Amino acid sequence: MRDLNDDTIDHFEGFQDRRRREQRSSYFREPKRAKEIMAAVMRRHGYGNVLTLNQYHAVLQNTVGDMLSSFVRVVGLSRGRLEVVVANSTVLQELAFYRKKILEALADAIPDGSIQDIRFRIGPVDTEAD
Repeated sequence: MRDLNDDTIDHFEGFQDRRRREQRSSYFREPKRAKEIMAAVMRRHGYGNVLTLNQYHAVLQNTVGDMLSSFVRVVGLSRGRLEVVVANSTVLQELAFYRKKILEALADAIPDGSIQDIRFRIGPVDTEAD
């Protein structure tokens, strides 16, 4: 067995340093884990929401009052947009004036900022359920 001289040892240590630097570069990134990918997809599409639709409706009710909220039904959250069905165009226009205030109240209730917009549309609202 042959002995390693100082030059060979220095060369080997330099090789190890270069290998460590290359592994830290973007070429040698570790693959993403499946749970990280699934969490990002669920967060993006709104599947992992903390609050239920009833809790969103409660925030909306506290913001606009009982009278207007009786003509409103929260139907879902998709891609950061809260979908709200209203009984008629009058209520829709009135809620449009409250849009900024509702978004601020939702931001207080949901600190992660998952709701960026509200979409109001006219549709059937079951006013007896509330």
